[in-house]
Amino acid sequence: MFIKTAKVISEKREYPKGAKRICREGAFGGEWSVYRSSFDCAALPSKAEIYMFGAEYFRVYIGGKFCTEYSIRSYIFRRAYEVLDITEYISEGKNDIVVVACESGEEKRSGFSLELSLDDAVVALDWQTRKYEAVIPPMTYMLSNYIEHFDAAKDDALVASGTFSWSGVKTLDAVSEPFSELVQSRQKEQTRIVYSPHKTVAAEAFFDDKGYEAELCGDGSYSVFASNIHCDGDITVRICQFGATEVCIDGAKADCDNDIELSSGVHLITVLSGGNVSIRICGEGFEVSSPIGGKWAVCKIQKAKTGMVYPWNEPKRVTVVPEEANRILHTKSFDLLPENKLVATVAPMSLFSKIKMRKHISCSDGFCDEKLSSVSPREERTDPRGITNPDGAHSGGAVVIAPSKLGADLILDYGCERVGLVGFDVEAPEGTEIEFMTFEMITGSGIRYMGPGSCGNVKCREGRTRFLSNKKRGFRYLALYFPPCEGEIKLCSSDMIETRYPAEVAGEFVSDDKRLCDIYKISVDTAKSCMMDSYVDCPGCEQNVWTGDAAVTAEVNMTCFGEKEFDERYLDMIGDSTDDGVRRIYRTNNPRFLAKKNIVCACFPTFPEGGIPIWSLSWANQVVSHFMHFGKGENTEKNLRDLDECFNRFFIQTNDRGLLSIDGAWNLIEWADNDLMPCGEVTANNMMLSGVLASVAGMHELLGNTEKAEFYRGKSKAYRDAVNAYCWDENEHAYADTVRDEYAYREYVRFCTEKGREVLSMDDYMSLSRISAQTNTFALLYDCADGERAEYCKQILLDSVKDGNYVSGSPSSVLPNQVKKRVGIGTPFFLYYTLRTLYRLGYYDIALGVIRRDWGAMIDDGLKNCVEAFRMKNGEWGRSAAHAWSASPAVFIAEEVLGVKPVKPGYTEFTVAPHACGVSKAYGYVPTPYGNIQVKWTVGDDGKTEIVCHAPAECKRVEK
Repeated sequence: MFIKTAKVISEKREYPKGAKRICREGAFGGEWSVYRSSFDCAALPSKAEIYMFGAEYFRVYIGGKFCTEYSIRSYIFRRAYEVLDITEYISEGKNDIVVVACESGEEKRSGFSLELSLDDAVVALDWQTRKYEAVIPPMTYMLSNYIEHFDAAKDDALVASGTFSWSGVKTLDAVSEPFSELVQSRQKEQTRIVYSPHKTVAAEAFFDDKGYEAELCGDGSYSVFASNIHCDGDITVRICQFGATEVCIDGAKADCDNDIELSSGVHLITVLSGGNVSIRICGEGFEVSSPIGGKWAVCKIQKAKTGMVYPWNEPKRVTVVPEEANRILHTKSFDLLPENKLVATVAPMSLFSKIKMRKHISCSDGFCDEKLSSVSPREERTDPRGITNPDGAHSGGAVVIAPSKLGADLILDYGCERVGLVGFDVEAPEGTEIEFMTFEMITGSGIRYMGPGSCGNVKCREGRTRFLSNKKRGFRYLALYFPPCEGEIKLCSSDMIETRYPAEVAGEFVSDDKRLCDIYKISVDTAKSCMMDSYVDCPGCEQNVWTGDAAVTAEVNMTCFGEKEFDERYLDMIGDSTDDGVRRIYRTNNPRFLAKKNIVCACFPTFPEGGIPIWSLSWANQVVSHFMHFGKGENTEKNLRDLDECFNRFFIQTNDRGLLSIDGAWNLIEWADNDLMPCGEVTANNMMLSGVLASVAGMHELLGNTEKAEFYRGKSKAYRDAVNAYCWDENEHAYADTVRDEYAYREYVRFCTEKGREVLSMDDYMSLSRISAQTNTFALLYDCADGERAEYCKQILLDSVKDGNYVSGSPSSVLPNQVKKRVGIGTPFFLYYTLRTLYRLGYYDIALGVIRRDWGAMIDDGLKNCVEAFRMKNGEWGRSAAHAWSASPAVFIAEEVLGVKPVKPGYTEFTVAPHACGVSKAYGYVPTPYGNIQVKWTVGDDGKTEIVCHAPAECKRVEK
C-alpha cells in the first residue's frame, strides 16, 4: 500500500525573496518541537506550492494530514531546498499547517524555512512553537545511537486546541549565514510504502532477572571500576556483563554467567574495561555501594600515547593491559585500592543491554526459530503464556497478549532488508511500555545485535496507541516486547513504512539461469535500500554517505534504474566538499583546510580529516560514468570545475619522485591486511589516480576540450611512469602496496616526529612491506602494467579468485617481522574492481563463475540482500546485511551478460555484446535518457547468439 505525499516540482523555482527561517529559542540538539500556523482560503486555489529547507529533519502536516518531510543532506553553505505541489491538501476556509521538527541545538545552524505560495502569490505565515513532549530527547531522525523513547499520551502535535504553552519564534532571514546559498533539489519524493510482516519467527515468554544493574561509563582509558557488595546472608548471584575485559570478586576472577556463592558480609567487585560496561548482578539479599560515595568508584590508568591517527589503519602493536590495571583489578578489599580513585559516572542500564540479557521461555502456545533456540536454549514450560493468534501480524487478526507475570515477545520477519519507520497499532492499558528492537540477521549465533539506536520503547495512552517511529532504520526483523501486565494487550497490526528514494529497475532481468536472476534481484534490492536522500553505505548500521561505497551503488543506478537527478545531486554535493565553505563552517582553523590540501570528502561532510584518496577518486570516476550514461547536462561544467579542484589538490601533494603522498590520509583500499600507513607513497592511490586522469581526459576529448584532454593524459602518464619506477618489487615480481626504501623511511621518520609518534626501526619499517591482490589488480585495471609485469599481475589476479577464500582484515592485523603472506581479497567491495578487471581482460567465464559462487553463497544461506563482508572464520557473515559496496553483480549482469554498454554519452551510440558463459537465453532492459533499450538474445544449437534489440530513436546500436 502506498501513502500519498505531496509531489516534488522538478521545474526550476527560485526561492521566494524575503523568505524567513524560524526556530525555537533555547532548544537543544536532539530535542523536538511543534510549530503551528494557519491561513484562510476563501476559494480553492488552482495551484498551491510550498518551498522549504531546514537545518535538520522536519515533517509537515496540512489540515491534519501528513504532507511531506525534509530529510535531505547538503552542505549548510549550499543548502538544498524543495518545492512541492500541495494543491490537493488545501481546503476552503481555515487551513492549519503543523511542522514537527528535530532541533539542531545550534545558534546559527538551526530552524527551518517554509514559504507558502497560492496561485503564485506568497502568503505570509505567523508561527508559534512549543516543545514536542512525546519524543523524549535526545533523538534524531537519521540513524544514531540514541534509544527512541516515545510517550503516546503526550502525542498532541496535531491537536488544534488545548492548554498548550505556545511561544513566539525566532525569525531570521532564510538566506543568511551559515545558509549563504540555496540550491533547488529536484529529486523525487521519498516512498511511503506500507509493508506487513512476511512471517512471525518467534512468539515466546520472557523475564528480566532481578538484581542490580547499571552502565559503568568509561572514557577510553583503562579503568577499573570498584564497589562493595553487601550481603545480608549467604547468597547466590550471577553476573552478566557486556564490555568488560575481566570481572573479579575479592581479587579472584569471577565466573560470569554462572552461579557464584557469596558469604554474608562485604565483598569487593572490580571490573576492568577500556570503555563502557553494562553489568547486572542477578539475585536477592544484597546492596551495592561505594565507601567514597555513589555506587561505584573508578581508578583510571591512562593508555600509552601512540599518536595514532586511525587506529584501525596502523601496523599492529602488541597491546598489553598495563600491569597497574591488573594489580588494581585483583585487589582483595576496597581499602587497598589506590588513593586517587574517583566517584564513577554510572547510568541506568540501557534498554539495548537489558534486551540482550533477557531470559526467554518456551511455552506451549509459542514457538521459536531453530537458529535462535539452538544457540540460546529456552527454559521449557508446558503451560501457556497466553499468546493468541501469534501469526496475526502477518496473516491477519489481532495478536492477543493475556495478563501474566511474564512478558511476551514476538519477532517479525519482513522478508528482506528495508529502510523506513517502525510502526504498530496496539490496544493496551494506559502506561503500558512496549519495547522494540530492529535487527538485520538471524545467524548460527542467533540475533545479530546492531546497537542502542536499534531499540525503543513506547508508553501507551489509554485505549488505542498508533505508533510510527521518529527514526529511520534499516532492518529485516522487528522484535516486540510486551511487559508483564494485569490487563490484556492487543497488537492490531505491525506495519513498517518504507521510506527511500523511489528507484526501480527499468525492467526485470530474465534468463534461464535462476541463480543469476536471484543474484540480480538481491543486488538491485540492496542498491534500492542504499538510496535514501543520497547514496548511503548501508541502511542498518550507519546510513552515512561514503563516496567509495556510493560509487558502486551509482553504477547500479545508472545501469538498472536510470535516476539521473539523484546521481546528479550527489555528484554536485560531494564536489562541494572542496569549497571554502567547508573550511569556513566545518573545519575553521584546520591547517590542512587552510592550505587547501583537503581532498574530496570520503564521508560527508568532512570525515576523515585526512581523506581517503581512493574514495575521492571513486567520486571522480563516477563523474565520468555519469557523463557516459546520461550525456552532457546542465551540471557538467560544474562537475568539470570540481574535478579540476580535486586533481589540483592531488597535484600539490605529489612529491619530487612524482608520486602522490598525503600526510595523515587514511590510506584505505578495502578491509584487508594491506601494507598501508597514514603517510607514504601508496601504490594503489597512484595507480587509480593515473587511471582516473586518463578517464577524465577521455571525457574532455568527447566534449571537444582537446587541450585539457592532453593535459590530463600527460599527468596520467607521469603517475604511471613513477609507479613503474618506484613501486615494482623485483624480488617479488609484483607491485608493493607501499613504497619502502631509504627515501620513504626518511619521510616516515619526519611524519612520525612531527606528530609525536613512535618511530619503527628501519628493519621493522621495511618488514611491513606486503604484496596484495588489490594493488596488482589495480595495475591491470588502470593500465599501469604491461609486458612481463602484466603477466605476473594476471597470475595474482587469477589466484585471488581461484577458490573464493576471502579473509577480511586491516593493516592493524600485521606485525613487524611477521611471516609475509600475499594479501588476498577481503570483501565483496573489492570484487567490483576484480570483476571489472577480469571482464576487461576477457576472462568472462571466470568472472561469471565468481558472481555465481560468491553471491550465490549469500542466497544459499537465505540472505535477501548483499552483505558487507564474506563469512568470517566463525562461519558468520560480516557486519551489515545490506551494503552498498556489495551490489555490483547487477552492473555486470547488465553490461556483460545482457551485454549493453554506452559507447558515446547518453547511449547515443551503444553496443550489445553478451558473454553468455553457459546462459542460453536472456532478456532485459537498460535505461537511457531517451527511454529503455530492450534486449533479448538466445544461443542456438550452433553456438551462435541471436540478438533482438529495440532502442529509442536517439540511440544507435554499433558493432563492438
